[in-house]
Amino acid sequence: VQSYASRYANQGNKFSELRGPKLVAELQRKLGARLGSVVSIKINDENGNPRTCNSRRKRSTSCGNKRCPDGFNRVGDTDVCQKYIGLSKPDCKKFGNRAKLVEKLATDLGNLKIYYCQLPMQ
Repeated sequence: VQSYASRYANQGNKFSELRGPKLVAELQRKLGARLGSVVSIKINDENGNPRTCNSRRKRSTSCGNKRCPDGFNRVGDTDVCQKYIGLSKPDCKKFGNRAKLVEKLATDLGNLKIYYCQLPMQ
């Protein structure tokens, strides 16, 4: 064990210690930006070319940010938007062909049915 460890211990100052201001200075030098600034990193494909959007690929990423239409809210961390309608059953098709009706039973309100219209983010 000693001979194995001595190979690394007797190599001189092979490793430099970076802490505090030294670490910050080294990171700023490597990134070419000051601490607290925004650093943009280009995303390339496996061949090193800039990533392009392809709507035909099954799992391709979208080029733009998806948003919910006006009056709709995003459901958690999903790609679904919903709009609270109330106690009367609505016609969700007025929001588009992909809109669907969701009915929830509010047991804490005396078993009232509450209606939502949901559709995918756009």
